[in-house]
Amino acid sequence: MVYVSVRASGRIEVLQDLQSRRLAPPVAWVAPTDTAAWAAMYAAGMFEKRYVRFGFYFAAAAITFAMALTGGRTGYVTWTIMGIGYAALRSKKMLLIIPLVAVLVVPLIPGLSDRLFSGFSGQNVDTNSAIEQEANQVEEAKVDLYTVTSGRTFAWPFVIEKIQEQPFFGYGRMAMQRTGIAQYLYAQYGESFPHPHNLYLEWTFDNGLVGLLPVLVFYGTVLIFAGRLLRGNAVESALGGITIALVGGFLIAGMGSQTFYPREGAVCMWIVMLLTIRFHQLRIKGRSGELIDESARKVAWKK
Repeated sequence: MVYVSVRASGRIEVLQDLQSRRLAPPVAWVAPTDTAAWAAMYAAGMFEKRYVRFGFYFAAAAITFAMALTGGRTGYVTWTIMGIGYAALRSKKMLLIIPLVAVLVVPLIPGLSDRLFSGFSGQNVDTNSAIEQEANQVEEAKVDLYTVTSGRTFAWPFVIEKIQEQPFFGYGRMAMQRTGIAQYLYAQYGESFPHPHNLYLEWTFDNGLVGLLPVLVFYGTVLIFAGRLLRGNAVESALGGITIALVGGFLIAGMGSQTFYPREGAVCMWIVMLLTIRFHQLRIKGRSGELIDESARKVAWKK
């Protein structure tokens, strides 16, 4: 059975069967690229020498440009949200710089503007001949969610319906394959979804609400600890900011990608998370100075 998928870019995909197309792994590097720029901005606060700070600023700019080249709209949204957070916590001038970056980057990357506005106002709409017309109906001046989310909103209802059948403990690892949803979506509609492209749905699908709750509590606790470190000395403040950038960005980007399961792209995030927990505990005991040099005690927080 042959399916035809026409993408907004003009690329036509001919899908044969489930075995003829390799299932792609979860996105592992989106969160590091769209949040590492802001992590570099926070890290610059540890250093008093101007040339070192400018080195981090340059790194942040380079990472931002690399992120823009990926074409991932989830990454763009995450970068913007974390940038607003940086402006609120560190420098309100960033509220002026963020729009300026957008104005400068869009003309430099061919096709970026088309990618950003695909699915809006009926322009550059993705189509799939196997999906019923009412499931992908495009009305003028409205948003086509199938195109904007790259088909995610079409797949998610199947996942949610299955989760409702067994909400507390889930179906075990790789529930998309265990329950046959991945195979069904590909065989019936030609849509490749080896995972839900949503870390919250994936984890709940696999481990249920019982498994989701402690994970959310853990990440929430880490963010609280990071927020408290922001008011510490230069090292603590930078560490808190880096953690907020990486973990906060990870949780936001997780709405459209990512996974709670360990991935190579999450190594740096886990390092700063564990450092944040350690520094927070020593801070409570009044012993945080044991981990840093006396010269780093300058308070970086500015109201």
